[in-house]
Amino acid sequence: MKILLRVFLITCLLILQFLDLEAQNPCSFTLEQGPVVYEDCLEIMNASVIVTGGSGNFQYLWSDNTTVDSILTVTDPVDTVYSCAVFDLDEQCVDVIVITINVPTNIGGDVTIIGDTLDCENKNRELYALIIGGSNDFTYTWSNGDSTQRAFLAPPFPDFVRVDITDNITGCDTFLIQNITSIPAPVALFNTQDTLCPLEPIFIVNQSEFPDGVSFIAYRWFLNGYEKSNDVVPEFLANDTGFTHLKLLIVDAFCSDSISKSVPVYPYNAINSEIIVQEDRFTEIRLQFPDDAQLDSCIVYWGDGDSTLAACNFPDARHYYEEYGSYEIILSYVNRIGCKIERVLDIDVIPEIKIYFPKAFSPDGDGLNEKFGPMSDELDKVDGTFNVYNRRGQVIFSTTEPGKVWDGKVNGNIAPEGFYHYSYEFKPLNGSEKNLGTIKGYFLLIK
Repeated sequence: MKILLRVFLITCLLILQFLDLEAQNPCSFTLEQGPVVYEDCLEIMNASVIVTGGSGNFQYLWSDNTTVDSILTVTDPVDTVYSCAVFDLDEQCVDVIVITINVPTNIGGDVTIIGDTLDCENKNRELYALIIGGSNDFTYTWSNGDSTQRAFLAPPFPDFVRVDITDNITGCDTFLIQNITSIPAPVALFNTQDTLCPLEPIFIVNQSEFPDGVSFIAYRWFLNGYEKSNDVVPEFLANDTGFTHLKLLIVDAFCSDSISKSVPVYPYNAINSEIIVQEDRFTEIRLQFPDDAQLDSCIVYWGDGDSTLAACNFPDARHYYEEYGSYEIILSYVNRIGCKIERVLDIDVIPEIKIYFPKAFSPDGDGLNEKFGPMSDELDKVDGTFNVYNRRGQVIFSTTEPGKVWDGKVNGNIAPEGFYHYSYEFKPLNGSEKNLGTIKGYFLLIK
């Protein structure tokens, strides 16, 4: 209040000194406060008045009664209020501006680490320079090269970090130092084979390390982006060709670390094959292996204990089975990176059975062609069902007994003369249902 009263009184005195001017005309100029400039960190302050308009022939009188131009220079400035009377000597008028000065304080502060000050040694640090005082217009220079109020440190960390701060308004500067402390971090590390085969187990060697005195919490394993296991060494399969992505995250009581690997999975190039000959117990297979199959590594396992080492470029593999039966043939080769590729073929080795049916018979009691049925010396090698049908498709005779035939009677009477149909469904005694054969035809019953 005293300062304002003093400025008011000084301003009144200034105006009274010029009351003897010949004319008191309204001024055509306007006044505004110019920028306040500090030098040598608040040792010197320059306040100014900006005049717009008027004749340009001005006289300035500041409230300290010393300065006669538009800039007031103050040594060791403090918070105060100044006034400046501006006289337009040509227009014979005067105006006054009051300037309030709030001198900034010197700068200080400290640096804080965002988050836990005892952070892991393998985690980035974020630091913040908290400034007290000054003008709020600062330049920052961190020892790691950052130039903003926040700094980011990546491991390995120095023992301390320094930031130099300059107040762009007052010219004051200072520096702040923050010690960097951290606890040892675990190290995630694992190895696998360089390449994988489709659906092959991924063998993982876990080489992760934990610092002394740090308690282990958990392993977390990820396969292709999905968390799959918390085991120390999990069991995974290479599920797709291309790349299988593995990630390990380890966590202790304070810190964590992770590592990722991408393992190429070799394409599964299948074997093309077909059975081109199967005669009784003799079987021949035509094989076509991919171009990347290793030579001298293509093998046919015939399912009866025998195997054939085949060439890998369009070979024909032949085999003779000692016994009839069903067999699983395994075709196998190893590609150029060591992946074993297999294909399975199921075959039935069955005897060649020749069965005949007559075109006609005459159940008239003369002892010739009295019965109708399948004719073969190998009926004891098959299971068969023999059916006879009338012209309306009705079954009038059926049997599964080997060697049993139709005597031409229906309900104890000789059937009418004419054409009838038959079917014979059979399979070898040691064959499977897919080896079922069917013989169909017609015959003439003659009385």
